[in-house]
Amino acid sequence: TNDLLMVLNNKMDFLWHCTGY
Repeated sequence: TNDLLMVLNNKMDFLWHCTGY
């Protein structure tokens, strides 16, 4: 499983939510 990829995806989602997108 690509745990790193999942973590990266979550980080991106978190960033988008933080910026308001």
